Amino acid sequence: MKTVSKISLAIALSLTSTSIFANQSKTYDKTGWYVGVLAGQVKNHSADGLGQAGLYGGYHFTEWFGLEQQYWRSEEIGNTDMAFSSLDIAPKFSLQLSSFVSLYVKAGVSFTMLDDGDYDYDDDDDDDDHDWDWWDISNQDSSTLARPAASSRTSQYLNSYDEWSGFTWNYGFGVQVYTPAGINIALAYEQYEGEISGEYSYSPDLNIDMQSVSVRVHYQF
Repeated sequence: MKTVSKISLAIALSLTSTSIFANQSKTYDKTGWYVGVLAGQVKNHSADGLGQAGLYGGYHFTEWFGLEQQYWRSEEIGNTDMAFSSLDIAPKFSLQLSSFVSLYVKAGVSFTMLDDGDYDYDDDDDDDDHDWDWWDISNQDSSTLARPAASSRTSQYLNSYDEWSGFTWNYGFGVQVYTPAGINIALAYEQYEGEISGEYSYSPDLNIDMQSVSVRVHYQF
């Protein structure tokens, strides 16, 4: 009888714990619309990291599949008024590690821009203050910021009233933590690859090889 009682107790405890776990799982909403904010750092080539901020949102059709869209913009580059920005859309695939933690991957397409800024250059002023916005991208490397000598200003030196844009590929992965309140937190890594074209015919194409690391907070409706 004691053996039977122990077996019955074990089964009861097992069923109870399973029931509790199932009820806890139901407290984490993982499907439907969501919207949030992101902040982090983005780098292109060997350039120093630029601050990044943006918005994102999407729809989780199931716990493992969703569609996500986001927009972010970096801080200005060096002494220029220029900044990277991107509008992305990608399917998102999640792997539930527990009731409140998941890993995800996503891959999609982006419309990436290097935005124009104000241009103000005085040929009579030879000091190195911020009255210039020339940006050396002769090697298609956004890490180089330089003021060219007057004798060497050719089409390889583009001023900041120019603008680059184009479609690039993006892919990434992250880890996400759910809370019962519907406020979810994620740490994400994303990669952007492709080429964007200048606004003018003399503008060389700019190679994009960009990495982003960000912290994200969104509300699941």
